[in-house]
Amino acid sequence: MNRAVVLTTIFFLPLPALAQGMMEYGAAAGLGSGLGAGVARLSTTTQPNNLPRLSAEAMKQLASITDRMTKAAVEKQKAGDEGGAAKVYRQLAEYREQVLGKTDKVAGDAYAKSGAISMKLGLFDQAESALKGAFAVCQRSNGPGAPQAVPILKQLGDSLTAQKKSDEAQDYFEQALKIEERVSGEGSPSACKARLDLANSMVQSRDFKEAEPLLKQSIDFMSSQEKADNGTLAGAMGQYAEVLKHNNKASQAEEVSHQLEAMKQKNGSSSEKKD
Repeated sequence: MNRAVVLTTIFFLPLPALAQGMMEYGAAAGLGSGLGAGVARLSTTTQPNNLPRLSAEAMKQLASITDRMTKAAVEKQKAGDEGGAAKVYRQLAEYREQVLGKTDKVAGDAYAKSGAISMKLGLFDQAESALKGAFAVCQRSNGPGAPQAVPILKQLGDSLTAQKKSDEAQDYFEQALKIEERVSGEGSPSACKARLDLANSMVQSRDFKEAEPLLKQSIDFMSSQEKADNGTLAGAMGQYAEVLKHNNKASQAEEVSHQLEAMKQKNGSSSEKKD
């Protein structure tokens, strides 16, 4: 549908479809009343990106709808209806994109919230769809490789991994790693975490040769840290030993396993002394 038609439908006609969709999730409490014909007319001018410029009254109504839908989503979360909240956030994102185009950051944030809630509920296919919407908005509004994309990329990778789409997940984890290395440096904790995410995805895809150097680099970094997360380090070492076995490096795998056991014993002794 032409965007001008969409805008006219939303701001000049009675909004039956929008009100019905929002009522379904309890988000439209009273929205239908007061948004009838003649609420706001569109200006004939356009913005530099060729989107219609909304009148002040139209923007006011858009802000009001956004506020009410956001509050409805929050209330649903408080009431324990996480699924309903995810749907309202998703609908808000799609609604604002229809009105303001594909670079609206509020829409991107709503997509991200819908995706995060869906991840929490284990609805990974829905999370994937919403997070891809959030990533697309982030790409358009902040540019490729923007640091704001990192949390979205990681969640996207997790949603795909949970659906056993490890090959596709690798692409998103790799993008997150490149951004972290560029912004925070190769030797940063955040880059190390992103590297482990990518390595784990590669292991899931049985791409052991590619995973091996990533795991080693991560283990070397964590081992050099004064306050390393021993649980994360132990997990990486265990995975590294298994990867080495798959790569026909049995002696190295055994050495890593011995190092892991020694670390566990040392940490166990330290815990006993504290007690």
